[in-house]
Amino acid sequence: MGGSMAGLRGAGNCARPLTISGQEGRGGGCGRRKFRHYLEIQNVPVLPPHEVRAGLSTPDHQSSVFDMYLQSPTRYTNSLSDFLEDLLLDQALSPGQLRAITNVQAKPSGVVPFVGKEILENVASRVHQDISYLSGRVALDRVCDTERDRSGLVLKLDAEPSSDFVERQILGRITFDPPTIEIFRQASPNAGRNRFTLAHELAHHLLGHGDHMVREYCQDDDFSIESGQAPDGTDIKRMEFQANYLASSLLLPKHNVIEDFHGLVGKLGLSNRGYGLLYVDKQPCNIQNFETISAHFMTEYGVSRTAATLRLQALGLLRDDRNLSASQRVMEKLPSVDWP
Repeated sequence: MGGSMAGLRGAGNCARPLTISGQEGRGGGCGRRKFRHYLEIQNVPVLPPHEVRAGLSTPDHQSSVFDMYLQSPTRYTNSLSDFLEDLLLDQALSPGQLRAITNVQAKPSGVVPFVGKEILENVASRVHQDISYLSGRVALDRVCDTERDRSGLVLKLDAEPSSDFVERQILGRITFDPPTIEIFRQASPNAGRNRFTLAHELAHHLLGHGDHMVREYCQDDDFSIESGQAPDGTDIKRMEFQANYLASSLLLPKHNVIEDFHGLVGKLGLSNRGYGLLYVDKQPCNIQNFETISAHFMTEYGVSRTAATLRLQALGLLRDDRNLSASQRVMEKLPSVDWP
């Protein structure tokens, strides 16, 4: 899961998220204004043995996935079916007896449904409409105020971190019951990083991840370039990807960014030479263009350069080849050949 940590729920609680379908609905009593969502828990992922062992033996252990720990005669597990199966196997039953009491199960699917980028963009757009956003820096405090009135969300800025949080470089945390977001005081304050941390935790709240997690923590390396790529399918990483993408969409509204980008490109006189309008490699002229344009978004929208870079890449406005070798760039430029 990268640097993020979370506690996964074993059952859904009262829904609190913003709609991800564009259809407003009536809620089930968690707040005055409700939105319908469609994230439902199905199965629980299996924990590694060392975490189950820690959950059983460490009094103050906080799970990174699920608050249930079992030790069967042969293994540590958080799966009740595996635990019961091990108990039966330990009774030395015959194969026929085992078949008679075995419930054939389908292969478990993921807990957290896939949510596409277009849907996440729509969620951000709805949030912007709710706070009457027009341009410039998005007022996250107004988003929090709306969620406070709707769901009782509590926001704690500049919260005092524990020594353990300082050591692990924890930037923020969301606890879902009751919904509480904490942004921790840092030794080296960074306004752009704090805004992304808050947007990230808000995204977990808006997407209803409280139906699947007890809590979630953000660390600095959660917001790296690599963490902005598509998830690998695991439930925690899927939720982290969704939260990162929605946070980016909240802070850098799609249509505003595209309009600003083309205006800046026009002023700089940039043209597409086969790599896109904004291309950056290790050449000083390309680096200067990239830094000029990314600096605008950092100032205009109150984000870090990493956040601006990720957003421009996600919208197909930036190609960043700084990590490619010269030979790789040449090979990418060559036309493809169909060999006989």
